[in-house]
Amino acid sequence: MDTMGNKSLSRPSLKQHSTPIKEGDMIPNITFKTRTRIDADVENPFDWKDLTSEDLFKGKRVVLFSLPGAFTPTCSSTHLPGYEATYDEIKSL
Repeated sequence: MDTMGNKSLSRPSLKQHSTPIKEGDMIPNITFKTRTRIDADVENPFDWKDLTSEDLFKGKRVVLFSLPGAFTPTCSSTHLPGYEATYDEIKSL
């Protein structure tokens, strides 16, 4: 609860959402809400598509990370360059 008595949406409410993933763990089965381009002659040619972690990761070795403030100037100038600089190292894991 926040100071106004409202349930906080920024904190995980389920144990499986608050348990960190460790190296070698399986990615939890979740649904990603993604934007995909559609074949339409409209101003915003995108639609929502649900993809599960199994759709994306099954049978693959992956490195999963998140960025605070994705698609912001801070993300692009401060957070992302470190991942880009170590791409070859990450890929070799």
